[in-house]
Amino acid sequence: MDNAHFQLTQTDLGGLQTQWHALTVRNSSPQSISEEVFNSLVKQYSASNRAYHNLSHIKALLDLSESLIDSLQDPGAVGFAIWFHDVIYNTRKADNEEKSAAFAVDALSRLAVPEPTMTVVGEMLLASKHHSRN
Repeated sequence: MDNAHFQLTQTDLGGLQTQWHALTVRNSSPQSISEEVFNSLVKQYSASNRAYHNLSHIKALLDLSESLIDSLQDPGAVGFAIWFHDVIYNTRKADNEEKSAAFAVDALSRLAVPEPTMTVVGEMLLASKHHSRN
């Protein structure tokens, strides 16, 4: 499969930004911080070394979570976990999940996300370390 399959249009990017803002506004996050974190996420997921763990991947997961929204216990935590689960991605390192969790907790605290949500998101990110890649 070529990388063109994983490319986003400007419309897709705008949709991601809308989804991000809907997620952060639920927590009364300051808009300037929300924009700053969103731009940081876009930069991370748009890095040239990302063949798969990129914004297209995030969009696909967000779309899937939206289709399952009625069965999610904490849709907000799931949304944040999707956004942050691969934010740190280095194929030569074994601590991506830990670094992604630390990045998430820092960003979520700046976004004024409640502690219980931050904890659940961090736990989900750390749990992804041992998911099957088959």
